[in-house]
Amino acid sequence: MRKEETVLFPLCRQMEQGTFNPAESHCGSVQNPIRVMMSEHDDAGEALEQIAQLTDNFTPSADACNTYRAMLDGLAHLRRDMHQHVHKENNILFRRAVTFWERGKISTAVDATLHAPLSDGAKR
Repeated sequence: MRKEETVLFPLCRQMEQGTFNPAESHCGSVQNPIRVMMSEHDDAGEALEQIAQLTDNFTPSADACNTYRAMLDGLAHLRRDMHQHVHKENNILFRRAVTFWERGKISTAVDATLHAPLSDGAKR
């Protein structure tokens, strides 16, 4: 989560506000941090699925104490919240970031072309 908050989300905000310059990016393409985040999402999902399997889908035994029941209930909520979180980021935010990135690259290339001198040294 720290990388999302310190790298990817500020980058997304800059792109949305139009203050981002792809040429100044320290991460290459926005797809690089997105790829890392998606891998971390997969890892977290796999870990929660393992916990679900080990706990019979977060089902307490008949003689389980209230603390154990509360823990399993919390883990079930965590898994639901994580699925929602991952869906929003992977399918909405990350796609939008890639779109903004591509638009930024295009507008930066157009700006560079429009402001570049012609082959005879004249300005456009």
